[in-house]
Amino acid sequence: MGSSAAKPQPFGKVAYDVNTQSFINKKDESVKLRPQSLAVFLYLLENRGRVVSKDELFAEVWKGVSVTDDSLVQCVTEIRRVLEDKERSILQTVPRQGYMLVAKADNQQIESEKSRNVGKYFRPELIIQKPAFWLPGLIILSLLSWIVPHFYPQPVADNPLPLQNSSADKPDAAANQTAGSVQQATYSVPTVSVNLADGFQAELKPSSDALLQELRVALRRYRVIEVVDNPQADYQLAVNAHGFGQQDSVQQAVVELKNGTGDLIFAESYDVPAQDKAIQQVAIRIAAAVASPGIGAVARHLRESSRLKPVVELTPSECYIYGFSCSKCSGEEDEITRRAEACLAHVLEQNPEDARAWALQATIYAHQYWYGNTLPEPARSNLPMRKHLPELAVKAANKAEAMSNGDDSSVYWGMVEAYYSSCQVDKLQQAINRGIEINPYDPNLLASFGNWLAYSGHWHEGAALIRQALEIEPNHYRKWWWMGLGKTHYRFGEDQQAYDMFMKAFNERNWVSHLQLAYTLPYLDRMEEAQVAVKKMLSLSPGITLERALEYYKTLCFDDVYLEKMKKALVMAGLPSRGSSEDFDNIQPPTAKTVSVNGVDVEYMDVGEGEPVLFVHGAMTDYRTWGYYLLPISENHRYIAYSRRYYGTQPWSDDGEKYSVSTYADDLVEFIKALDIGPVHLVTWSNSAPIAYLVKAKHPELVKSAIHYEPVTIDPLVDATQEEKAARKAHLATWAAVFSQLKAGDTEGSARRFMETVFELEAGDYINEKEITKEIFRQNAATIPVMFNPDYRKPEGMSCDFMQKISTPTLIVNGEKTNLYWGLMAKKFAQCTPAAEYKIMRGVNHRGPIEDFDQLANIILEFVDKYK
Repeated sequence: MGSSAAKPQPFGKVAYDVNTQSFINKKDESVKLRPQSLAVFLYLLENRGRVVSKDELFAEVWKGVSVTDDSLVQCVTEIRRVLEDKERSILQTVPRQGYMLVAKADNQQIESEKSRNVGKYFRPELIIQKPAFWLPGLIILSLLSWIVPHFYPQPVADNPLPLQNSSADKPDAAANQTAGSVQQATYSVPTVSVNLADGFQAELKPSSDALLQELRVALRRYRVIEVVDNPQADYQLAVNAHGFGQQDSVQQAVVELKNGTGDLIFAESYDVPAQDKAIQQVAIRIAAAVASPGIGAVARHLRESSRLKPVVELTPSECYIYGFSCSKCSGEEDEITRRAEACLAHVLEQNPEDARAWALQATIYAHQYWYGNTLPEPARSNLPMRKHLPELAVKAANKAEAMSNGDDSSVYWGMVEAYYSSCQVDKLQQAINRGIEINPYDPNLLASFGNWLAYSGHWHEGAALIRQALEIEPNHYRKWWWMGLGKTHYRFGEDQQAYDMFMKAFNERNWVSHLQLAYTLPYLDRMEEAQVAVKKMLSLSPGITLERALEYYKTLCFDDVYLEKMKKALVMAGLPSRGSSEDFDNIQPPTAKTVSVNGVDVEYMDVGEGEPVLFVHGAMTDYRTWGYYLLPISENHRYIAYSRRYYGTQPWSDDGEKYSVSTYADDLVEFIKALDIGPVHLVTWSNSAPIAYLVKAKHPELVKSAIHYEPVTIDPLVDATQEEKAARKAHLATWAAVFSQLKAGDTEGSARRFMETVFELEAGDYINEKEITKEIFRQNAATIPVMFNPDYRKPEGMSCDFMQKISTPTLIVNGEKTNLYWGLMAKKFAQCTPAAEYKIMRGVNHRGPIEDFDQLANIILEFVDKYK
């Protein structure tokens, strides 16, 4: 091979070295691709100068392994990063066709590389994905209650376009691919063609034409669609008018919206009262139902059809959808902001003068300030560390306005959120007025602005906007719109009316819905119900305290009168306090911290005083999964929970090669020493038990007692009897779906299946889990390929002989409904650990710690107090 070695082949700013299978950059540094990405590169190299379709790449590179588009896009992204191909001039994306490598290379190099890979472009067993290349948040898992997409602005013609009086022509899918293109292929605009249905009688035309004329005017206000006379547009809107001009007949407009392939995506009928301006009002409602950037059918369809699309391939139109959304705002799983942040960065890189993208960037900063979205700890939980974000939001919003032509309400959407995040009420009101002046009939705009205006002190003006929104859209409104009306009544002592409005806004999965009931019901002498609301809220937002609730409202510009009333009610309802809230300008809730341990930053929560109880999380989670125990433990003890290396929000110091039980045991020892908290009472769940066992064996002086909920080890601890062998085999078979997703490169898909496997759920039941649980699993999905990597997955040494040397007081807890294999394993841990206690936790399986946390908290406290 030495004599036939090829010289490094230049690719733009770097060179590919055939001998080392690496790329040499300008600094003479060697950079390697993952095997999966290298296989894609080699195939594109072999076919340089030719467009290679995705299907061809899937067939030739993955050879029969089922993968998603995201797997390929991650490879392409990695290749471009290594090639330093920011302009995409070397590895080009050919819209709707595939990819093309345009750099030159010689055949000797290609053949040499093919021989080095033994004729295989990719072997699934070699997958070792690097976290730097994962794109979190690529797959949207559920519909969200806040969807406000706008599309690339288009100039509106001075004169209305003529309407086509026929809906017989159906849109052609191929033609639809090029419909609506604007200036550049990457900036496409969904266009709606308004067509009259056939069959109108001549005498009905004047009335029906009046409706369509008003509808055309109403649609044009949105700037998100272009009304065209084109049967091959992206969407077709058919309006049938019935009973117009006939006496004793109900006037009705029937609306149907179809996508480019002719599929019906929206249909609704509207009664048209026989009164002045009735036709105009119905037209306004139809336009909102079709085109509103929050509730419109076009936006909903475009978002849904693009939700599995890789972030870097989203068009600006599709990206705006995510930029205008905020899942956490409505209590849903926060998977939107990260996707929006990533795609907006991509859009602005392609077009730095995109006014709408800058406006939406302002909303990203605002959401990060309010909720800590996408930020690492401690900023995620520490509001003072986020105080700079409203200023960034205002700068981005002003930049958007300077670049805009003044007729796009989305610019003022971003500006309103920016000024609202900084509580600049006068400027907030001015921005609201500008946005509404552009489109006074967009219900989502009116409702959102109304809520924010009310919370900032203009209570009645804000409430009036919300009522306008509900009049325009009485059917497709978002439940949270009613919150502003409820809070307005509450602010002025109208508690029954506030409760009624809060019930209209009620979302069982949203912790804020339960919070609103918790601080309203005490004033209606319904204290037991208020206490139930607090308990439910704590199950949805683990560890929330009185201070955290008040801080949240303070960031949303609520005045001290509201906060005082709210605080009094929450104290009566029993929401615990941890921190300080005497000064509403300096509220101090518990916040996370970081400490350096063995060269890496570790995030943790430390609350309370007394006996230190240290919680160690299991796979796919982080310190937040123990949040349910913060309040009961910290009441009389010191609660500490930390995120292990590679978990949580801290950047990785390597590619995961130190993932092992011994590494985690060393980290735990150093963490205890760094905080000077030993000896501690350890609490573990699942695969964190072996970590604690190593610490108990090597440093017994650091551990007073240990509680292990369903300890799990990869060692063949349970594989002796026929029952154990059968149980092990049956259990391993349940992991097939996880490994299938993992081989396909779908880390987030494997995270969903991981949860369903360990919690023993039916396929697809992931969606029904608590939002915080889904969020934690999804945000730690990057650890799955590392955890299952055979190079890192070493035996843990959990033999019965090893355990018999442990002298630390130990309690093993097993869920009553847990699968047989893990149940046998828990019993074996208890049998092998000297004097270990064994306890059954009733009614739960492996998810017991987050399902019945009251029961487990009592078990923990009882055991800790026995050995303190």
